[in-house]
Parts: sequence; C-alpha cells; structure tokens
Amino acid sequence: GLKVTGTITQSGVPGDFSTSIPIEVQSGRQRSIYWVVTSTDEAVPFSFPVKAANAKVALATKDGLFTVKN
Repeated sequence: GLKVTGTITQSGVPGDFSTSIPIEVQSGRQRSIYWVVTSTDEAVPFSFPVKAANAKVALATKDGLFTVKN
C-alpha cells in the first residue's frame, strides 16, 4: 500500500520540550484523517498509510507554531 514517511525535528527550545504535532491527510472528498507525532529532543521518524497517491498531507496547526525546513 501507499504510505507517507517523514521526520519531525525541533530546534530553538529546551532539550526537555515535547509537543504533540497533528498531521492532516486529505484524500479526495473523504474526511480528513489526523495522525499525531510527539516531538522529542531527537529526530522522530513517522510513517502512516494513505489511501490515494494524490493525498494532501500538511501540519494541522492553526496557531503557526510550526515551520517547515527543507
């Protein structure tokens, strides 16, 4: 099956800081599915299944606490 993989890293915070990071997956007209990855002081790999190759994946944050670095 299809899956999304990635790594969450954090910076600019104390070493003991941790937070839950919601990830939204949209596949066509189906309802969004949310996965949660918990950050730590080390990189956190994640992987979860998706139903369609054209699924849209995004950090589901409303308050702008996250940035994406490529």
